[in-house]
Amino acid sequence: MFNKILFPTDFSAYAEKTLEYLAGFKDIGAEHVVLVHTVQEAEEYPVTMARQERMAAALKEKEEWLRTQGLEASSLVPIGTPYREILKAARTEEVDLIVIGSQGKGLLDEVLLGSVSDRVAREATMPVLVVKHKVLQDATGVKVEKRSAESFQKILYPTDGSPCAQSALEYIKGMSLPFCGQVIMANIIDPKTVATGKIEAAKAEMLAKLKTSAKAMEGTCIHVTTDVRVGVPLEELLKIGKEEKVTLIVMGSTGKGFFQEMLIGSLSENMIRKARCPVLIIHDEICAIPVD
Repeated sequence: MFNKILFPTDFSAYAEKTLEYLAGFKDIGAEHVVLVHTVQEAEEYPVTMARQERMAAALKEKEEWLRTQGLEASSLVPIGTPYREILKAARTEEVDLIVIGSQGKGLLDEVLLGSVSDRVAREATMPVLVVKHKVLQDATGVKVEKRSAESFQKILYPTDGSPCAQSALEYIKGMSLPFCGQVIMANIIDPKTVATGKIEAAKAEMLAKLKTSAKAMEGTCIHVTTDVRVGVPLEELLKIGKEEKVTLIVMGSTGKGFFQEMLIGSLSENMIRKARCPVLIIHDEICAIPVD
């Protein structure tokens, strides 16, 4: 499922830690990592070319390190706008997953991990895993790469019942991992969208739907629980994540319910930035957002 992974890097210390984290994906089926660093065009062409050559040499060193970890590796140094080049590389290389950090700053003072990660997470046509800075900070004294597999042990799956959310569920079902994980199916009913007297009925109806979906996963090694709450979607999902100590949030790219607000605009960025764990965004063709 994660055979070929694209990893954008800005060579920051945080990106280095994220690369170590990525090395652990070998234990869950990864075979090849494509490294990419985008050089933004300077006014003087020779300056741009010099930067490109320098970055290409730096990526070759990262390739060699990945090979010592048992992974195949290659690299790209395109010239252009970071998020556009990352998305282009992901399509051209036909990767199964993009792994990107949520913050950081590079050698040339070009911000790659931050606004770019938000853009990539929203506009990619394949799954995007946004790795959180806190995950790597908390790995003090522990090999960071071990956190990769551990991230899939307890998954929070927010759903609004839309086709895009269903795509995320199908992806979870298809995860072929060397351990049995837990999935928490969650739906948040926003009281602003439901008449006051109908909230409890809506909650009961949604809980029944989630239990049906959970029952359909019986017989797999995945243990499924359900949780339906009333409140502000982002706040309640973050609360569930904290209470349950989830290790990964998996969600569809858009949706007709609260996802429409959550994953398009500032709330999507807040979810990625405020969650205490990595966030995996699953994209589907019917949910794809065109790159402008």
